[in-house]
Amino acid sequence: MTESTLTMVPGPEGMAPLFAAKAAARLEFLPIVKNRTVQVRSDKGNYSFDYATLDSVRDSCDGALAKHGLDVMHAVCSAPEGRRELHTLLTHKSGCYIEQVVAIPDNLKMQDLGSALTYLERYCYVAMIGVASEHDDDGNAADGNKVQDSKPSPQRTPPAPQEAPPVKPAMTQDNIPKRPAGPPPLPVTPPEPKEEEEPAGGIEPLKLTTDTRGAIGKAFATLGYNRMRAMGYVKAICGKASEELTEEDGQKLLQALQDGVVP
Repeated sequence: MTESTLTMVPGPEGMAPLFAAKAAARLEFLPIVKNRTVQVRSDKGNYSFDYATLDSVRDSCDGALAKHGLDVMHAVCSAPEGRRELHTLLTHKSGCYIEQVVAIPDNLKMQDLGSALTYLERYCYVAMIGVASEHDDDGNAADGNKVQDSKPSPQRTPPAPQEAPPVKPAMTQDNIPKRPAGPPPLPVTPPEPKEEEEPAGGIEPLKLTTDTRGAIGKAFATLGYNRMRAMGYVKAICGKASEELTEEDGQKLLQALQDGVVP
């Protein structure tokens, strides 16, 4: 029978922080998955069983343990008379810990030693944190039985590399998106221009009348143009600023609005 001892070493606050953290962590453990099936052939007969590997058990529990300041570690150490022991420690960040020491059977070949260590590490781990790894008997190799895995543990697949986002082509005159056409223009009836007296010294272009300016403003408001968009439209159609418009420009602008011209 394998010899085993258990030692509790308190920290500055005793063992209470470890016990409280362990109880809290157990509530957050994930379900342990039995991820391996073993076929055993022995002198007493053949049978199979499922069990969870140490990696599977730790994947389910290590996250919650770390969240609450706990950790489980293993170490193989020398013992008197040339023997070897497996030391398993459950430590807490406050400084207290629990240590379990299990004697490793003597006269094992290296392959059998590896099987025995795997077996002992898993059982010490689940015993230390108080969980069950399902039915488990994979230490058979250390007992001289023939063991064959029929469902090897799944390999962990590394995350796929992130693809770089596509580079947007530089904006050029050829690929600038066209502005969608606005709502259909409303019929605009330009007012008849009022005749003004010719100034002395020759004929000058008629300035934009108040009625025409008002009709232009009403047309832009009906089409939902804000001030900046309206100024851009005037510049595109007439080639000048709104304060420089003549009556002829105003009639041209009103006609463009009526025809739904989009510059």
